[in-house]
Amino acid sequence: MAQLLWQLKNGGQLLLRYRTKTKQQNIPKYAGLLQYATTHRLRVQLNLRNDHWELHPAIDIALAGKQTTGNTLGWMLSLRTGFRPTSTLKLAALAAVFSPTIMPALAGLRTPICAMQVVSVRAIITVCGQCSSGSGNSQKLGHRCEI
Repeated sequence: MAQLLWQLKNGGQLLLRYRTKTKQQNIPKYAGLLQYATTHRLRVQLNLRNDHWELHPAIDIALAGKQTTGNTLGWMLSLRTGFRPTSTLKLAALAAVFSPTIMPALAGLRTPICAMQVVSVRAIITVCGQCSSGSGNSQKLGHRCEI
């Protein structure tokens, strides 16, 4: 993995990240034969934030290839944003548009993405906060709504 993080004059950050991964896999229908599967991922992300809001537009490009099937190229444009009107409440949203060919290359992502056969748009709205009783015990509260 290679990563560059630039500090911008306005207080924001520009992130550039490249990852590659190669592993051996069995070739379907040919027991005992192995092939190399390689994934290349490139991410460019802008991080802007202040006391009450944050904005994270990003573009991801992925190239997945196997010796027997060739390469697959995919892309995803995403925007994460958040607004914190008080110290105990944060509203956040994620919207993404991606090519259906990016799904095999992004199979290892922890963030769930809706896989469809056409270019897709998905938004996730998260509301979270923290409650504290007088005894010093605090409990995190959260609600997640997916569209």
